[in-house]
Amino acid sequence: MLETILSEIKSRKEQVISPRPSSIPWTQKIESEFEGYPVFDWTDDFNYSKCHTYEVVLHLFDLQKPKSSSDLTELVRKMEGAIYSIILKVSVIQPYYLIGLLKRSAGENQKITEKLILPQCNLHQDMLTRLEKLVENERFQKIQRELLKISVPEINLELAQFVTVYNCLFEDQDSSLPIIWY
Repeated sequence: MLETILSEIKSRKEQVISPRPSSIPWTQKIESEFEGYPVFDWTDDFNYSKCHTYEVVLHLFDLQKPKSSSDLTELVRKMEGAIYSIILKVSVIQPYYLIGLLKRSAGENQKITEKLILPQCNLHQDMLTRLEKLVENERFQKIQRELLKISVPEINLELAQFVTVYNCLFEDQDSSLPIIWY
């Protein structure tokens, strides 16, 4: 699989360097599947992000997308110190996705910590499975996490000093791989 992924990245080098967003309205599809659960579109500027990023908050509340870190801190406090969400990244470069269960909690000095965790209950597992089926029905394939940190030296990106499969398919960033996806 690694050889296939590297070949796909190299064949789409121009799009990796200058990505174009996909026209698929993922937010509506996800909201339809998870009616009643807040869905946030965190998709960044496509100069650096090579994917759409979505969050499904696993709490049945009418929540607004936080606009700042203080909004997020207040939201975590409202939720009794922890928020559980599914994070989905859908690449616009090749048909791959990442999915994980995220726990946000208030640490010391009310600083928010984010940690990718294993499902804690049947609801978490059910929601992950439902979102995976939704994305796979669109012909996207989950990428193996161990492949994300593989180097792709043939590609030069603006922010990433050490370019990885993750940087090429999901985000151009300074570190080689965000801790959340380990």
